[in-house]
Amino acid sequence: MSLQVSATGIALARQRQEVTANNVANLNTPGFRASRVTGGVVRQGDAPPTHTDGPRRSGVDLATEEVNTLVNTETVRANASAFRAQDEAVGTLLDLSR
Repeated sequence: MSLQVSATGIALARQRQEVTANNVANLNTPGFRASRVTGGVVRQGDAPPTHTDGPRRSGVDLATEEVNTLVNTETVRANASAFRAQDEAVGTLLDLSR
């Protein structure tokens, strides 16, 4: 696994978190449909509507967005840990070559 793979994973998690934050910010916006990130591409309004009646008619499910936040956080942690491990391994190899 290269450092680039970990960096890409962190960047994708950041992008997903930005979309999640936008979805939550628009929770009470009538007619708003939640967006998703699929394969690194933001799909505006791609999530199916979750509320069809009542005063809140956005397509945002707060429970889903909370789970997305937790997943994004753990994705960053895992990739940062892998990045650090790879960095230490490269440092050890460079020390051995001296």
